[in-house]
Amino acid sequence: MKRIMVLLGLILLSLSFLTAEEQTDDLDKYEIQTKGRIINFVEKDTKNVIKTINKVDDNPFMQRFEQKKEAELGVLDISINDLESIDIKQEWLDLIKDVHEDYLWVKTLPQIFFTEDKKYIVISYNLSFAGVYDEGTLFSIAHIFLYNCKGEQVGEAYFNDRVCGFPVLSDRAEYLGFKFEFPYDNVKKNPYMGFAVYDFNQNTLVIEDFVPVGFSTGSIPRIKNNQMCYVFHKSLMNIFTCHDFSIKKTYKKSFNQEKYFRLKEKVKKGLIFGINSKKDKNTEFISYENDFNVSKW
Repeated sequence: MKRIMVLLGLILLSLSFLTAEEQTDDLDKYEIQTKGRIINFVEKDTKNVIKTINKVDDNPFMQRFEQKKEAELGVLDISINDLESIDIKQEWLDLIKDVHEDYLWVKTLPQIFFTEDKKYIVISYNLSFAGVYDEGTLFSIAHIFLYNCKGEQVGEAYFNDRVCGFPVLSDRAEYLGFKFEFPYDNVKKNPYMGFAVYDFNQNTLVIEDFVPVGFSTGSIPRIKNNQMCYVFHKSLMNIFTCHDFSIKKTYKKSFNQEKYFRLKEKVKKGLIFGINSKKDKNTEFISYENDFNVSKW
């Protein structure tokens, strides 16, 4: 009996591997093509377009409001009452009502990103309103969709408290990385921003890395070797961060400005610096595992 159970277990395990291989091979038969606002999901052999997404017309925020709009610019002319129909924080709504009358011009521009093998694409839609004078951004909402190359939606994320820009994907599209910014804070007089990682399988944020006090970031997330990297900086100091999607680890280390300017290359296991300058052929290797602060997630 035990032998039969073991045999059945092996058969089921083999079938699961075959199913996974079939799913991977199935995606090899399709490709994603983009031109302007259009995203087409195409069957390679027949060239048939099996699904089309118009980044402007299919924008969920565009569809929500039936008001005058300038679609090319991703700008909506909406009423204050329209805002009450979406998931916007009451404190933001009250602030907007205090400083504005009937209508607002709001921006809703999409951003896209592919996995390296072009089998997955993410579309990030953001709805935000930037006020005038010293108001800053008064509210921001993000709605993000993940598709495979067959045009099937396989992931989704929604945030009613931030703009999510510069999206990147892990190799197998399990994780979404992005730069976020919260609305303007009238007390701190400073946008609250940082970088985050979202787990599509668990439907939750697994990392929120805020800009440290005294630092800023003009950096955007970069993806290489299935790792997302970015930098926080101030006058003479840089904090380099790397999130490794393959092993779910974060590496973080501070470098002075002179050292950081000698960075030649980011590799899978660490950073390579020139000894005297970025162009120096003599190099120094700084290991993620041995020389960085390491944390697991």
